[in-house]
This record gives sequence, structure tokens and C-alpha cells, in this order.
Amino acid sequence: MIVTSEKPFDNILEMVQGKKVGILGCVGGCASLYNTGGKEQVESLSSRLSGAGVDVVFASTQGRHCTLTDFTGIKGSETLGESDVILIMACGVGVQSVAGLAEIPVYPALDTKFAGMRFDSELAERCLACGDCVLHLTGGICPITRCPKSLLNGPCGGVYAGKCEVDRTNDCAWILIYKRLKELGQLDKNKTIKPAKDFKVMAHPRKFTEAL
Repeated sequence: MIVTSEKPFDNILEMVQGKKVGILGCVGGCASLYNTGGKEQVESLSSRLSGAGVDVVFASTQGRHCTLTDFTGIKGSETLGESDVILIMACGVGVQSVAGLAEIPVYPALDTKFAGMRFDSELAERCLACGDCVLHLTGGICPITRCPKSLLNGPCGGVYAGKCEVDRTNDCAWILIYKRLKELGQLDKNKTIKPAKDFKVMAHPRKFTEAL
């Protein structure tokens, strides 16, 4: 899932101060599931902006913004056209999707962090979309995201008692990989030196057809 967090309120307020604002949340999408763009969050942001003197003329939700093709069916959409700007409570893909449909400026109310998952009651980064997956070699544990240095061969010399030298509260990704490969009976995979990362596959912009 794409993990997002709400921008600092002062930053949002600076973007929309003096404007008539519409707010659109993303129900059923990642932001909704992680409580950054659902109905409650839309209502909360609307209330806070109104309390700060912002004219909120529209506050509603829509399905996944990344698949949005029009504004038909949005509850209260008759007032959408009265807005000067639309605040989007979705990931950056959702913001761009709505921006392609709207005839007024579209602003992000959220910051897009990473593709991740819930782990030990916390959201944690699990995929950088690097375009060259090595999980078959690392026991299903990603060294690109789990290791601060994104090492493809590890552990480094800074590991101590199984902890990362960059942050001693974090387990070393390569110690985790070693233990997992041992459990799977695949330690032989850790004996092969992996070549340097080919970052050409991360060049932007990327298109799905180019990745086939």
C-alpha cells in the first residue's frame, strides 16, 4: 500500500488561505485504509480549516483517485465548481489524477512516503519500486528499503549485536536476511556476490509498457 501522512496544518493553511476550498478524500484507497484520507479525516480537516477562517465549500470523498475518470456521483459535487482550489487527501498519484480532470488548481493535503505495510502495529517501508526485485535472493526481505545503505551484499562492518549502525534501534537487514535464508535452507544464496544495482531501471519517468 502507498503510505501517506497529512501535511503540517500550517502548510496546508498557507496553500489555501484566502481561497474557497473543496476537499476530496480517497475512500477505498490506501489513504483511507491508513486513516489519512477517509471520511473522518476529510471532516476533521474541513473543521480545522473552517475554524481558521477558510471558506470550505465542499468536503466529500470518492473512490480510489488513481482510477478516477470523472466527478460523477460525488456527494455534494454540485458545489465543487464554487471552489477556487481542491485539496486532495490521497497519494501523489491521486493528486495528479484529479488534476488531470479538474479545471481549477489541485493541491496535496498529504505527503506520500513510501510503499509499505503494517508491521508490529506500525507502518514500515517495504518497497522502493526499484524496478529490479531481488527478493528471491534475500528470503523475501528487501535490502534496498530495510538497509539504510541499500546494500546488496551484507552485512556491513558497522553491524553490532544484530543492530544497524545507522540506527541501533533497528535490526540489521542483512542479519535478518541471513536468518531467514537459514530457516529456508537457502544459505547458499548468500554466498553469491551480487552485482552493483543497475539504477537505469529507476530512471524517470517510467511507463508500464516499458517495464514489460
